[in-house]
Amino acid sequence: PFFAERIISTRFPSNQSPSFANLLGTDYEGRDILATIIIGGMNAYLVALLATTIALLVGVPTGLGLAVRNRVVRAVASSLTQFFEIVPQLVFVLIVLGVFNFWAAASAGSRLVALYAVPMAAFAIGFSSLPSIARIVENKVQQLQSRRFVTALQSSNVSRTKILLYNILWKNCITEIVVQATFLFGATILIESALGYAFEIGFGDLGTGGYLSWGKILAESRRSILFGENTWIVAFPILVTIMSILGINIIGDTLVKFMRKEA
Repeated sequence: PFFAERIISTRFPSNQSPSFANLLGTDYEGRDILATIIIGGMNAYLVALLATTIALLVGVPTGLGLAVRNRVVRAVASSLTQFFEIVPQLVFVLIVLGVFNFWAAASAGSRLVALYAVPMAAFAIGFSSLPSIARIVENKVQQLQSRRFVTALQSSNVSRTKILLYNILWKNCITEIVVQATFLFGATILIESALGYAFEIGFGDLGTGGYLSWGKILAESRRSILFGENTWIVAFPILVTIMSILGINIIGDTLVKFMRKEA
């Protein structure tokens, strides 16, 4: 039941090494480490998936706006991109989550659960990641606009919208976008874990709307990191984080090879 409700049981003996009863052992609070990793991973992957989707939904149109001839559209897209290039991503995320956490404590109280905190974290990380997508789309579109096939399509009375969205963006930019999306997914897992470990703002139990994350697990196991005791408590969260990032990079490389083969 606590997997479905995402409530971690603390009924086990604390600091138990891996055994048949607890495959990955227990932590200082008597929680099964396997359960914390699974539920923390569910949250970490959900944040990474939502953040990557938000970055794509915002970054791709912004990149197209940077490459069009309309001055107003280009000015708006440029201002938005430059804002997130100037403001450090971690600062923006911390501000958004700090304001959210303050509002949660003042207004929502205990009613605010992970259902709200996870999308807020994903929004902050994803929206601030748009420059990495926007610049790739901008550079690729500007390179392709002078190619012969684009000139031929324009002379054939093909609409500019179709040329831009299908012939340029879909047919020639999708590979670079997929690669960048995989990097964003892995980077989001690292950012989410780092914030959960170092600041615990909007993450973990200290935030009113907090949720369990791999970073929060490591933060609660600082004793193992500092004194080298009960190393299994920190070894497994670190291992699954590394495996997740390597895994998503392998998936991205496989998708790129498949797309190039199909093209």
